[in-house]
Amino acid sequence: MKLDKEQLKVLIMKQINKMEEKGFDLDAWKKSTIIILEKIFGPHDNRIEAIASLHYDYGSWSLRDTTGKTMTKESCIKTGKAILETALDEVDVFGLDAGKLQQASKEAIENIIKILDEELRGSELRAVKKALDEKSSNDNEAVEQIAMVIRNFGENSAATVLARILIENKVGKSM
Repeated sequence: MKLDKEQLKVLIMKQINKMEEKGFDLDAWKKSTIIILEKIFGPHDNRIEAIASLHYDYGSWSLRDTTGKTMTKESCIKTGKAILETALDEVDVFGLDAGKLQQASKEAIENIIKILDEELRGSELRAVKKALDEKSSNDNEAVEQIAMVIRNFGENSAATVLARILIENKVGKSM
């Protein structure tokens, strides 16, 4: 059964409303919220990790903790609401494909990294990483800087990397 945009929004709103109920159980809420978010946005969405990391300490000593590492129940609820309100806005604005697009982008990036790792020598891979880390704020300069690093690999290596990226990410079907 496929849910439409309005049904997904209702599910998210139910999770937001559950946080206001008397006897709110954070762990149960987290589990059900994660299931819903996985169905909407895919299992690797950052919101899922953010929800999973919500926890608060029941002990009174946490009230005296000044490190800021422990959360109160109220701060967990506030953070959870903010995460779900953003998810609600995203479903409203981008529709149902938002999660699929995020997952596809993540998979494409992971695949590109895998190809670079397989095709380049260690020193070449470090040179690419360094160029990306140090890239200029000017996009044209950054492109030229990274292109120069890639040119140093030699024609065959650069051509092979580009060909694998295009083929393995099925770029032709998108053109």
